[in-house]
Order: sequence, then C-alpha cells, then structure tokens
Amino acid sequence: MREFQVLGEAARLVTETTRQQHATVPWRLIAGIRNRLIHKYFDVRLDVVWETIQRDVPLLIAQLEALVPPEKASMIRRGVLQAGPCPPGTRH
Repeated sequence: MREFQVLGEAARLVTETTRQQHATVPWRLIAGIRNRLIHKYFDVRLDVVWETIQRDVPLLIAQLEALVPPEKASMIRRGVLQAGPCPPGTRH
C-alpha cells in the first residue's frame, strides 16, 4: 500500500497543465486513494485495494508509461535510471 501512497503524492504534484494535457489519467482519483490510505487507514477495505490492483493498476501503468520518453523508459526498465521525484525546484 506504500506504493499507492507514493503514487498519490506524485499525482498530487503534477501541474495543472500536465493534468489537462493528459486528462484520461485519473489524477484526482489517484490522489484520493493516497488520502484515504493516509487519513482513514482503519477504514481501508483490503478487498477493494486488491480489486484496484488487479483491475485498474495495469491500465494506469500503460497510461503513465506512455508519458515517459522511450529512451528514459528503457533506462528505467534496465535499472540505469531510477524513477523517482523530480529534482528540487521542478515539478512534473
């Protein structure tokens, strides 16, 4: 579930311009999952989390991979480049 928290935090930091350019990515829902896991931890239904992993995450991965330039995507897959936060002072 930590990955959902990280993903939600990253989605929250995506600029409005990028959100508009890639409106099919459910940015608000991703951030909402993070908020639910952080602030309502004891109300989290693990069956819903598992269903989300099975049903929605594969599509989300495909959507996000499409946003990464091919040369960086192959570097991430090979472990040469770490996917992670932007450098200080920059935003997605």
